[in-house]
Amino acid sequence: MKVRTFFSTLTLVVVALLVVGIGGFIGLTSRSPLFLLAQGGQSLPTAAPFVSKNAPVMVSLLTRPDRLTDLWLLLAAPGDRRQTQAEIARLEKSLLAGVGLTYEEDIRPWLGNEITFAVTTADLDQDPDNGSQPGYLLALSCRDSERAKAVLELFWQKRAIAGDRLRFEQFAGSKLIYTPAQGDPSPADLPQAGIAEFGPQSVASALVGQKFVLLANDPRVLQQALTAAQSRDLNLEHDLGYRKAVASLDNSRIGLAVVNLPPSLSWLGLATHTTAALRTQGLGSSDGIIDRAVFSLRPHRQGLLADTVLLAAAGHPFKPQQATPVPPEAAQFLPADTALAAVGSQLDQLWQDVRNNLPYYAAAVPAWQPLWDRLQAPLPNQPPEALLDWISGDYALGLVTRSPQMASGWVLAAHHQDNTPAAMARFDELARQQGLSVGPLTLADQSVSAWTRLSIASTPDPNSSSPAGASPELVVTTTVAGLHTQSGEYELLSNSPTSLYRAFQVNGNSLLTSPQWQKTIEPLTLPNAGYLYLDWQTLRPDWLNRAPWLKLIETLGQPLFSHLQSIAVTSYGRDEQAYSGGIFFRLSRS
Repeated sequence: MKVRTFFSTLTLVVVALLVVGIGGFIGLTSRSPLFLLAQGGQSLPTAAPFVSKNAPVMVSLLTRPDRLTDLWLLLAAPGDRRQTQAEIARLEKSLLAGVGLTYEEDIRPWLGNEITFAVTTADLDQDPDNGSQPGYLLALSCRDSERAKAVLELFWQKRAIAGDRLRFEQFAGSKLIYTPAQGDPSPADLPQAGIAEFGPQSVASALVGQKFVLLANDPRVLQQALTAAQSRDLNLEHDLGYRKAVASLDNSRIGLAVVNLPPSLSWLGLATHTTAALRTQGLGSSDGIIDRAVFSLRPHRQGLLADTVLLAAAGHPFKPQQATPVPPEAAQFLPADTALAAVGSQLDQLWQDVRNNLPYYAAAVPAWQPLWDRLQAPLPNQPPEALLDWISGDYALGLVTRSPQMASGWVLAAHHQDNTPAAMARFDELARQQGLSVGPLTLADQSVSAWTRLSIASTPDPNSSSPAGASPELVVTTTVAGLHTQSGEYELLSNSPTSLYRAFQVNGNSLLTSPQWQKTIEPLTLPNAGYLYLDWQTLRPDWLNRAPWLKLIETLGQPLFSHLQSIAVTSYGRDEQAYSGGIFFRLSRS
């Protein structure tokens, strides 16, 4: 063989091996669970046509569950993988309990890359007088429709053998199978907060176009879904706001969630028809009322990242604002174990946004009410904005006493501005008007201005031999309502001497240097307008007691909430129609 021929042949072999090798590597990595971290799953939910644009909630998983659990196992610490495997098995068992099917044998062989769940309506008959029965829809994409059809037939055969009466109906070109209702439930049997059983006792199914298996808790839900799919004006996929929001988000997602706030709050029991009607008032004002939220979910080695777009309600545009990079230096005054912190700039504007939206979501207030009460405590006759509207620079506000109770002390650190001395003088005068004494104190070798109240209490001595009716011992006690002082370039305010003392004594062990803080904010994009940070493990017990609707969110969010450690929320800016931001859920790996 000639040398040239030999090298030509060798070159062809090497090129062929490279092509096969690269192709094999691409194939392996595309099937590897780690591929989800970099590329995500399917880009968009193809079941969106079955969902009304007015549906309260739609959540789509855009990859097969087994790929997600494989990633979960891979990211778990080696010593925790057996525990993680057991947790996955428990989750599968609980989800399919009573159905008579298993994921591995009955569902995985035909399931495609999408599972979409939707709350289609808060009340199927739209009659508040007889309680509420939500509509639930589950859409599973098919890669093998014949096997999917066989599993559906097996499921209904088991129901028939168990004694259920089955009904068959043709609707919009699809065959609906369902069990008839066993009489109308009484109001006492209906859910009290928008929760209805979505299980084997009430179910309807349809195989649509060889592409989707649709399951619902009522045949009317399937009829509405098929009707929506045939009308561009009705379904979510063709809604302009939804399309714009999704187009602005990163495509490397494994899930997508759409929350239509007015009806979703009605489903959760957090809003009434009267409350929803309030949203039409003040049309044309730049009050920035939020109408819909779209979340694009991406996996991260430390947890789950949700790229977020909030859409303005019609007639309630946002005030445009760019995200200005803000060094979180004010967080140096918050101890590392701070349970709840807001760090950023323009606190006055943030409070205005909160105040604009809060009246529409009044039932959500109990979770936050203790914080508002604490902010108002030093000057109880003043609204919270009286303490906040002077802050236009960078700031950090946090609950600094580590306690499961929301009645923790708070510290506010705000960058000293030209208007700061006047604001402090105004606070001192307001304190005097409320009967408080204003004067200097020394705390941790620093001079602070304190608002105090003196009171006299009697303390009888139990060992005293004084005759009955003798005058008790009188003791003067001092209660500190609030304190403020300047430390370097920052003005510090607090409602508690202990909390302010801890701010003075952080000594490098601040929230700013805390590993939990750093790991929680690290995945969020820069530049941004600052962070809202929550230590979920500390806040959880009290918040669940104060806001029962959070228990439903936690239940629906399992197993994520079982591993949730902390949350960070940020804003990337806004125009008149959309407010973009990010939420990171930091999860434990065991």
